[in-house]
Amino acid sequence: MFISTKQTQISKPFNFKEIITKYTHHWYFFALGVSLTFFAAFLYLRVTKPIYQINASLMVKDDEKNPDDKSALYELNLTDPHKAAENEIGILQSRNLIGQVVNDLQLWCGYTIENGLSTQELYSSSPVKFKLLKTKIPGDLDKKQLQIKIKDKTAFFLKMPGGEFKAFGFQDTVSSDFGTWQLIPGTTLDNFAGSTVNINLSDPDKISNQYQKNIDVSLLDKKAPTIELSINDRIVQRGKDILNDLIRVYNQAAVTEKNGVTQSALSFINKRLSSLTGEVCNAEKQLKGF
Repeated sequence: MFISTKQTQISKPFNFKEIITKYTHHWYFFALGVSLTFFAAFLYLRVTKPIYQINASLMVKDDEKNPDDKSALYELNLTDPHKAAENEIGILQSRNLIGQVVNDLQLWCGYTIENGLSTQELYSSSPVKFKLLKTKIPGDLDKKQLQIKIKDKTAFFLKMPGGEFKAFGFQDTVSSDFGTWQLIPGTTLDNFAGSTVNINLSDPDKISNQYQKNIDVSLLDKKAPTIELSINDRIVQRGKDILNDLIRVYNQAAVTEKNGVTQSALSFINKRLSSLTGEVCNAEKQLKGF
């Protein structure tokens, strides 16, 4: 006897409420996950500082476009006004110019203050300015830190190697392991009474190397020609100051070079004129004798 069986699957109707109830039974896990996510995002935004891109443009004068505006020195081929824009880019990225900018703006010295969970940089709002008088060993400033606490308008406390704080007056000469220095009070000193400020020192040569890599110089238009300078920085004003000072020292170097070439050319002309004058005088003497 053969008995056949047939199984029929009965589909269960979709119950949305049952599914929601199943997951809402563990609602506290979801709430905890969401809370941790928002807390992590808050910490990230609090600690991480945004980086801004600052740009500047520089027009390189092309004397070839002004053939009528030629000087006598150019006609004598004693000057070379046709500098390629690529050469100007190399000059702008040179160690000498960027090193001068680092020293002008004292970029090897930074000021910070603790602000809750984050550290705030005091670029243009620092209550004091560090003034280095003398170093014991060149390059010994790298990774040096001074911690001071503003007492009042006339004095500050300096944290000593042993951990204790010692009072000094502003503009007093202070001796440390790297050399002697002073602190000059700034215009925002009253706003930082009782605050602790960290002064971070670095080797100027290393800072110059970093900015050589960080400052991007590119040619926008070969016909113009226009050079674009850009830098990424957390402080917009510092980025602007760096590019503006770099353009300033570049123009100053160009003027100095031009003046030097002009003086050399004029000296050559004067010597040549003196020689020609002597030859003319000798020729006149010979003519009179004849």
